[in-house]
Amino acid sequence: MKYLSILFIIILFSLGSCKKSENHLKVETMGSIIIDSKKAETLIQISYTYSDEKENILKKFNEDILEKYNVTQEIYNLSLDYYINNPKEMEELINYLKHKNTEANVD
Repeated sequence: MKYLSILFIIILFSLGSCKKSENHLKVETMGSIIIDSKKAETLIQISYTYSDEKENILKKFNEDILEKYNVTQEIYNLSLDYYINNPKEMEELINYLKHKNTEANVD
């Protein structure tokens, strides 16, 4: 179920992207951004009741996360498009996320 949520986030962020990425984010950076975004989404879901408020706060969190990794929304969208259109690289990204999830469950 966690992986479906992550895949859903990837698809949502990719809706605005139509270009092929030549300069995409590395798996580790992309995975870390996705993990941080999912953590933020979970925190917001349990902390706030109004959906408009949740949406605005999540948008701000995601902006802050991209800033943390020094990544623009455009580069992030292009990277999502790259991974979605390259199954082998997408599999590598998913394996990275699974590995990080396993590490988090062990700690």
